[in-house]
Amino acid sequence: MSVKGIIERIQRDATAEAEQIKQKYIGEVKKLEEDFENKKKRMLSDADEKSKIYRKRAYRRAIDHQKSVLAQNMLTHKQKLLEQFYDKVREKIENFDNEKYRKFFADILAELDETTGKIIVAKDADILNNEFIAIANGKIKQKTGIEPKFDLEKSDDNLRGFILDIGKIRYDVTMDAILSQIRDNSEENVIKELFG
Repeated sequence: MSVKGIIERIQRDATAEAEQIKQKYIGEVKKLEEDFENKKKRMLSDADEKSKIYRKRAYRRAIDHQKSVLAQNMLTHKQKLLEQFYDKVREKIENFDNEKYRKFFADILAELDETTGKIIVAKDADILNNEFIAIANGKIKQKTGIEPKFDLEKSDDNLRGFILDIGKIRYDVTMDAILSQIRDNSEENVIKELFG
């Protein structure tokens, strides 16, 4: 499976998760929209009364300002929902059982098409261990016909995932890098799904 295939699989999983989150938050979004409309009506009404006292210019300025504030509040809420969605994706991956977690990262390592190097692990050292190397080696040998040789090194960092160092090239396969890639590749579709 290629990196693109893995990303597509992750995107499918993320889309399924997005659908669940979408159903959960759609009521909140509708309520927010109703509140938005109700508040907008009240503010427009208040502004209309004030416009009888003030000049037309002041009235227009007040209406425009309130629309801007409400739009900013709506945007802030949508951004919070989007962050919650990607936090759920992270949580889902981080909560894989050890075997699924090893396989997930072994699949990514196999897709890098490298057969040697130093694998640096930190927080996941108990999971991304020799079992992980054996799983990845099997996948790589099956794919390339070459017996891979990776050295495993522990780091004191607080990173999830691993870094593959092959000299002049370092592959960042940490959780943050993977989620950043997922977000870059899926955010537009997730926004469309969640907010229309």
